Amino acid sequence: MFVSVIRPGDITDRFPERNPRNFEQMVLAEGDSWFSLGGVPAGNILYQLKSSKSTLVVTIADPGDTMVHIGDPDNMRELKRLVAKRQFAYNWKCILLSGGGNDLVDSAGTVLVNSNPTSTTPADFVDGGALAAVMGRVQAGCRAIVAMRDDPDSVNRNVPIFMHTYAYPTPRNSPARFLGAGVEGPWLFRAFSASGIVQTMWQPISDFLLDQLAQALMALDSRQPAGLPNFNVVDTRTLLFRARAESIDSDADWLNEIHPNVSGNGKLAAVLSEAMSL
Repeated sequence: MFVSVIRPGDITDRFPERNPRNFEQMVLAEGDSWFSLGGVPAGNILYQLKSSKSTLVVTIADPGDTMVHIGDPDNMRELKRLVAKRQFAYNWKCILLSGGGNDLVDSAGTVLVNSNPTSTTPADFVDGGALAAVMGRVQAGCRAIVAMRDDPDSVNRNVPIFMHTYAYPTPRNSPARFLGAGVEGPWLFRAFSASGIVQTMWQPISDFLLDQLAQALMALDSRQPAGLPNFNVVDTRTLLFRARAESIDSDADWLNEIHPNVSGNGKLAAVLSEAMSL
């Protein structure tokens, strides 16, 4: 069965579908537009999660949010309240994170370089130091969330955290739309266009950047030597069919340049549902 998805402010005992006592398990979601409600696009992965038990997913994700912001102790008040504070927290089955993608997109203007325009090696178009700094900040955000979860007084000490690695997007002129009009983005397309990098290299460089993000996240997986406790990274990079570079609308598994459509969200949700043992 599909899960129920609400915001914390929607929790109430007045309506059965919003009352935590009526569900066998609860999941807390934090992150960006891949998990947010009420933004653009309207759909997301959470709606397509499935479970054999009645499951309530509570999301505090915001469109455009970054791991730097999410993991900042001064900005994680709501997350800390729901995870660690005894008078407010719930007993979560797990915590689901979506983050790092906006950190990468927002820094594309400083990460991309065009000092060797005839090269066919993606790394030659990336400022390694700038990229490493971005990845370091993403990892620091993850570590701060784990540290908050495992505070000695936390209600949810060592509760499993699951995080995905996104999927390979296609840099293309496809913004997020509302009523047919572009309202956000395109993101990578704009950064690559401004960089002057030859278009035939856009896709290889985009893939390289996403691989670097995935590797930074997977290095924190509990199964790795320097991993974080009960921190599980699900590699979702190859799950979706790519959109065509010339397409400006929903194409293959992508609604726009960086957001999956219904079919894409379904593929991601199926893998995440299995990983979380919902």
